[in-house]
Amino acid sequence: MNATDPAAFDRAERRLMARVAADAASAGLARETARFGSDGTTIYGLGWCTRDITAADCGLCVAQAVAELPNYCRFRRGCRVLYSSCMARYETYPFFFPVTGAGAGAGADASSSHAGEYETVVLTNHK
Repeated sequence: MNATDPAAFDRAERRLMARVAADAASAGLARETARFGSDGTTIYGLGWCTRDITAADCGLCVAQAVAELPNYCRFRRGCRVLYSSCMARYETYPFFFPVTGAGAGAGADASSSHAGEYETVVLTNHK
């Protein structure tokens, strides 16, 4: 993450996750990436729903999860908001497949040196 401009990271993350929420409404699953900043940091976003809800409900659920991200994870390098029927997640390392590039794997950048920069929030009910 470009530590000199966390606001730019926040804006890029919000744009990315808005795309994730929109895509999840049509497919039940959305995987997106975005690059930002002079260092070319990639942000990976995911929206996912259980198969027992409609595409429309999936879109609403993921949109609600995305709306919660800034309440709990503003300026964090990664975050997950989980509901019983859906989730929204973003990270600065690749965590979903397929991943391109040799040696890249889930959690490749998630080292203990980043303690406190990630957050997981579990919410049991959504509107």
